[in-house]
Amino acid sequence: MQRTPGQIQQSLFALTARGIKYDLDRISAAAQCIDNPQNGCPAFHVAGTNGKGSTCVYIESILRHAGYSTGLFTSPHLVKFEERFRINGTIIETGEWVEVFHHLEQYIAEYHLTFFEATMLMAAELFRRRKVDWAVYETGLGGRLDATNILTPRVAVITRVAMDHREYLGDTLAEVFGEKLGIVKETVPLVIAEPKEPELHRMAEMTTAGRRAPCTFIAADGIKSAELSGGGVSFVHDGTGYTTRLTGNYQVENALLAIAAIKQAQIGVSLKQLQTGIAEASLPGRFQRIAVGNKTVILDVAHNPAAAAELCTTLRSTFPDSPICMVTGIMADKEYGTMLTTYTEVARHIILTKPDTARAASARMLAEHLSPDRYSIVEGVGEAVRSALLRDETVVCVTGSFFTVGEAITGLELDL
Repeated sequence: MQRTPGQIQQSLFALTARGIKYDLDRISAAAQCIDNPQNGCPAFHVAGTNGKGSTCVYIESILRHAGYSTGLFTSPHLVKFEERFRINGTIIETGEWVEVFHHLEQYIAEYHLTFFEATMLMAAELFRRRKVDWAVYETGLGGRLDATNILTPRVAVITRVAMDHREYLGDTLAEVFGEKLGIVKETVPLVIAEPKEPELHRMAEMTTAGRRAPCTFIAADGIKSAELSGGGVSFVHDGTGYTTRLTGNYQVENALLAIAAIKQAQIGVSLKQLQTGIAEASLPGRFQRIAVGNKTVILDVAHNPAAAAELCTTLRSTFPDSPICMVTGIMADKEYGTMLTTYTEVARHIILTKPDTARAASARMLAEHLSPDRYSIVEGVGEAVRSALLRDETVVCVTGSFFTVGEAITGLELDL
């Protein structure tokens, strides 16, 4: 009996039980069986801890507004599985990925691919079938042994790096950074966010020199920027003004990484197309602002301490005089104590909840890191958001994980 798309999706998600198998042997062998679809078009490969998704979206938007057809592979999704695969800026239809899955199913089974490996292979095959001019791939975890690293891209990009996924990437920032540098290929240009630590800067220089890869460091520290009243940021770079609808001064660095990556690819993109691509890029769940009645709701997927700190800085500057209620659910493998402490610097009240995934920390676990007068517990993300909207605070910020924000989007019945 033929399976429905929902049943096929369940079988894919069941692959998460295989966990994360941190090597490239299986996906390399499976890709070879179908003539290496990841080599079907030139690509950009983006790694990092924070800012990967935004940087990928900027690159894709610039390419598309320059007249190229594009494929974009990102993860995780917020609401719909199909969000992981975009062609020319549009989420693909269900039937399209189902057809590709049927083509790849035997290899997914034969080589015991994990969920992420299977989706990476599906993306590469989708892009090959649609004959896109350029593909943009976001790493899932690390870089060196991430499934996307079967690519040999035209340009590699590393965004801001911070501590995350210690169990796979290492216990020091240098170890984590080394894993990200694993995407550097022989002679392939690297564009990288300037590390604040001299040791990491030297590591990047040594790695790229050893692989004869041109290296471009991007630092946004000296760039003057202004947050726009309606959301977004404007800045000037090399005498040219840019505006992005994505909010947060950290978006300046992400945009600069994208611009530099496009220039390193040496393709025909005009200054006007760069400006338009940056201006038109959009990404749900990144300081996404929504009006609900007389309240402002902010949705942000910040899911580690560094991202939480950036989020709170942006909240403080955007709403300096407004009381804020945070709604948060965080994964158990994250440094949630540090994140919660950061929230207390801007939030008058914190509602603790748990998204519907086994990976999430219970609200009681989170509560151990807060004083009783600072929080309440509400079961279920949707109910937690509704509870927050009934409070006196004029700003409600939903954050902590992709799962939490995704369930909030569903609960608020928002379109992506």
